[in-house]
Amino acid sequence: MLKVSSLESGYGETQVLHGVDMDIRKGSVHALLGRNGVGKSTMLKTLIGQLPVRRGRITFQETDITALPSYAIARHGMAYVPETRDIFGALTVRENLQLASRLAPSEGAWSMQDTLAFFPNLEKRLNNGGHQLSGGEQQMLAIGRALMTDPNILILDEPTEGLAPIIIQQIFEKLLALKARGMTILLVEQNLHFALGLADDISLMSRGEIVWHGTSETLAHDTAAQSRWLGV
Repeated sequence: MLKVSSLESGYGETQVLHGVDMDIRKGSVHALLGRNGVGKSTMLKTLIGQLPVRRGRITFQETDITALPSYAIARHGMAYVPETRDIFGALTVRENLQLASRLAPSEGAWSMQDTLAFFPNLEKRLNNGGHQLSGGEQQMLAIGRALMTDPNILILDEPTEGLAPIIIQQIFEKLLALKARGMTILLVEQNLHFALGLADDISLMSRGEIVWHGTSETLAHDTAAQSRWLGV
């Protein structure tokens, strides 16, 4: 579904990605793991058009999206939930979701009713401002807002960052439910246990390159790779 070939990207004169290759299968959960600062978030920002591709190619659903702007990539069905969540604090939960729905097809699979049924916590807070939500509720809103665009792939950057263990478990269960519904997910995550429990395929990154790739089951038993590339 999403294929990355020889991808190079970075910030200003600083190159961060050095010839990255990845292939994300439709209906799978693919986790991109690595220590802090190795280029994982840069990878996601490049995929969704926030950073320009210096070299290489990105193909999404057999369409070359390498040079497309972010809004065009979003309209192709790619939804991005950044680590900072970036919800609109001055808008209500309802308004945040309504804004996102403008990107959805006319008969999308995720209506307001569907999203609120999936995240019942948000229904209780529908008229509250984004700034009035807890960290966990903000993460649910960020994911719910992404779903309202009716995406073909959901891209998540550190969805468990700063959350309490009980909320992390709730987010895990929601992502597991999305996986069961056939949603394709690309996940950047520091929580190895979380990633191993959710992902089908895993790529490990170091210094802007993919240094290991395999199934979550294989990585779970590869303690040498965990130690070398993740510091576990």
